[in-house]
Amino acid sequence: MSRAKSALRLACLVVCLGMSGCGGDETPPPLGEELQQQIEQEDKQIANEESAL
Repeated sequence: MSRAKSALRLACLVVCLGMSGCGGDETPPPLGEELQQQIEQEDKQIANEESAL
C-alpha cells in the first residue's frame, strides 16, 4: 500500500511541476509507457481495495 502511495505522490508531483511551469516554456516529456502502465495498474489496485472497504 505504501508503494502505491509513493507512486501517487510522485505522479502528483510531476503533474504539479508540469502545471506550474517550473521548467520554463518547455513541456515535460510524456511518461514512459512502462511507468504509465504501472501507475494505471496501481490506481486500479487502490480502487479495488477502496471498494472492498
